[in-house]
Amino acid sequence: VCSSDLDGEKISIIEKMDKVKDNPDCFFVISGTGGGTGGAVAKLLEEMKKSYIEPVYYMGILPSEEDPVEVRNNYSKVFKDILKHSDAQFFVDNDHLKRGRRLRGRYDDINMQIYRYLNSLFEIGEVRSRDEVGTEGVTTGDTISTLSGVSTIGIGEYIFADTSKGLFGLSKKKDVDKPELIISLTEEASKNFLTDFDFNDAQKALVVVSGPKKHLDFLGSIPARLWVEKRISGEVRGGDMPSKEKKKLQVMLVFSGIKKSDRLSQIYVQNKKVDVKAEASDTTSGVYEKLGSINVKVSNLRDELIEISEQMEEMVEEKDTKD
Repeated sequence: VCSSDLDGEKISIIEKMDKVKDNPDCFFVISGTGGGTGGAVAKLLEEMKKSYIEPVYYMGILPSEEDPVEVRNNYSKVFKDILKHSDAQFFVDNDHLKRGRRLRGRYDDINMQIYRYLNSLFEIGEVRSRDEVGTEGVTTGDTISTLSGVSTIGIGEYIFADTSKGLFGLSKKKDVDKPELIISLTEEASKNFLTDFDFNDAQKALVVVSGPKKHLDFLGSIPARLWVEKRISGEVRGGDMPSKEKKKLQVMLVFSGIKKSDRLSQIYVQNKKVDVKAEASDTTSGVYEKLGSINVKVSNLRDELIEISEQMEEMVEEKDTKD
């Protein structure tokens, strides 16, 4: 929960969080990065970092080109503070996810995409039964060890066809080349981020393969991890996560410590220009106001000079009369 007047409310928010939290692994804050919410969230993140030892992660919805100017202005003001006061940052680009359509008609679809990505991330470490663990399990600790700085999530999915009923599907073969399929899904995941990123300079990566246990046996996530290791110079973690979903195989990639993003830089520069224009407009307005004030003073001064001149003329006339 954020407010544009967070200075007086951030302590209250922390107190309410203290009442409901119970041995959390981390804190995850989601908000817009524009408008009043974006302007206030950095203060909340700063207070959370002071109050808790657990990692504080942030997901921000980037302002769209369709948003009003005042909404976009705040992004360039708070962006650096968000990076400073959170351990890892995920950014969602609505202009990227709307796929060329108008944003207003895409909110439900975009929200479902965000939910699907976050749900996959939050499921890590939720496996309880030892029988469910795959060849090499992945834990919450792997996620925390990976996340640092600007991060992103990508997902690739494969739906197994029901060959017994002869339904149409992606494949009608009973036997699927697992390593080849895993690599294909990894490539797909690397193109399906919530924001358009170039992940090659990422410092860390986490690879998670989830699906029916029978499809995780033998190699599991190894082909996906090898694929990622060839493309980044940083540390790569990974493992398997058995799922109750019997017909779906998923590869999730989490890249973290991304040093450069053309998209984030582009949005920052665009909004900074908008902000500068707004400031220039405010400055111009201020100049006009000052000029108007000066004009009033000059007019008053002219009236006073006329009055003084008339008084002086009267004094001269009185002096001439006496003489």
